[in-house]
Amino acid sequence: MKYVAPVLIVLIMVGYLVAVLLGVLASPLQGGVGVITGLAVLALIGGLVAVLIQRIREIDKEDKDDYSQY
Repeated sequence: MKYVAPVLIVLIMVGYLVAVLLGVLASPLQGGVGVITGLAVLALIGGLVAVLIQRIREIDKEDKDDYSQY
């Protein structure tokens, strides 16, 4: 149950960023602005996934620390 909130938040944010990415790719931006913006959005998605993995590992470590106290 401890994983539900972080995963849910990341899924909502990734869904939003995918919608932004599709909007940017569908818009007629001139030059490389669309590509650069698309790459920035993909980097944000990658960062969110990395933070989620880090948070899950942190939660697991906290559980192990709690068990070792007793």
